[in-house]
Amino acid sequence: MNKKNIVIGMVTAALLLSGCGNNQSELPTDTNKNVAITSNISSVSNINAEVTDYETVGEILEFNGQEVHIITGDVVEIFNVPGDLEDFYLGQTVYVTKESETDYSLIPFIQKDFTNRHTNMGHIIERKTGKVISTDKDKAELETEDGLITVSIPENIYLDENVTYEFDLIMFGEKDYYLENAYNMDWNLTLVIESLDRNTNGELEILGLENGLGRYIVDTYRAVKNFNLSDLKVGQTIRVYAHEIMESDPAQVPAIRIDLIDSFAESALEYDVVGEIVEMKDNEVHILSGDMVQIFNINDDKLKDYYLGETVKLYDDNGELKIESFLIDDFTIRHTSMGQMITEKVGKVTKIKETAEGAILTLLIDGESLEFNFYGNDIPELEGTYEFEIMSITPENHSVFNYHNPETIIKMTIKGMFRADNGELILETEDLEGGLYHIGTSSPLKNFNLSELKEGDMLNVYADAVMESWPMQVDTKKIIKVNER
Repeated sequence: MNKKNIVIGMVTAALLLSGCGNNQSELPTDTNKNVAITSNISSVSNINAEVTDYETVGEILEFNGQEVHIITGDVVEIFNVPGDLEDFYLGQTVYVTKESETDYSLIPFIQKDFTNRHTNMGHIIERKTGKVISTDKDKAELETEDGLITVSIPENIYLDENVTYEFDLIMFGEKDYYLENAYNMDWNLTLVIESLDRNTNGELEILGLENGLGRYIVDTYRAVKNFNLSDLKVGQTIRVYAHEIMESDPAQVPAIRIDLIDSFAESALEYDVVGEIVEMKDNEVHILSGDMVQIFNINDDKLKDYYLGETVKLYDDNGELKIESFLIDDFTIRHTSMGQMITEKVGKVTKIKETAEGAILTLLIDGESLEFNFYGNDIPELEGTYEFEIMSITPENHSVFNYHNPETIIKMTIKGMFRADNGELILETEDLEGGLYHIGTSSPLKNFNLSELKEGDMLNVYADAVMESWPMQVDTKKIIKVNER
């Protein structure tokens, strides 16, 4: 039989959680490559390259000779494809087109958005970052960006308490989460692809090198991926997550997740990107521009000249991606990531009304009593005078974005600077009494460009906390460069 239908029921849990199924309205941009043509078709021109008429779109589940098993939703169909299948792999999403009454052809389906994911039964899969608070049998309590949530966990996943993971969660209903997988962000391999091979089962295996030394064979079939298999090329960089690595040479890696790092990078930008460096790892730089983070690959030798928290510009120079410091002239003009203007005012707290989300603060500013929303737990003290950062969501809704206590200022002078392993610029400073400090610069509010700092510059450091060490470590949310004492 050339085409068979097999309905898979809910009891097949592995398929339920596999995340199969794609948006069939998204057509590929290049349908002229990797086409498996049936043997009785005499010309490539007979293939429907527009892919407007196809039998199905689905994921390759199995190869059995020239029979290809395709899963679409919860239905598996078996198609006879007499053409060359060497360029197709297990787990690849393809179009199936009919070429005759008995034979079919495959064309790669090019997926563009890997953030919108569903199970084959249509349930949404959400990725959340969070810390494991507690586990109990088949339940876990997670602290995520959306607050505390409880999820059901399968038997084959072990979670360490007080460890931060990225979670793939299946949503069966409101607050009804099932943990599909958990990725420990500290346990991964960054590999450069040395070769791509198709094993006897039809799975694409990646031979990757770690720092040019360690050799690993990475399975791709079961892994969650942010790329099409046809996107992979020798020389690209991938990040691999796995629960275990099998000792051999090369080591075997049954991957649960593979990120193609190069897929985020652009060799030529259509426009300049200006933003803040929020992460650097090897040759990868994460740039926060507005409320969006973009990831680029830059030669790591060039990245050593830049710092975490620094504002930079990336631009195209005749096809080469360049990076340089972006110098801010006026630090009084500030906005939130959503575009709201931030103004700075000195005010005294005269009244506090606590709410479920924080508090309503009454502030005396320039002789006028005004009310502001404050969201968060670190509420300023009554009768305290602070430097407030204020934003307006609407003309009637004014909020305190942040605040700083001028009484905590320590006057310091820069004695030296060095770059930490994570790319942060650390200042070696001395206070007026000769005390020595180390101060991180990536997160505090600043009125200077990092690339312009030099030894001898004078600073006012707002010290939220000082750790007794040598040199002393300062926890600060604001550093101001001053010209005189």
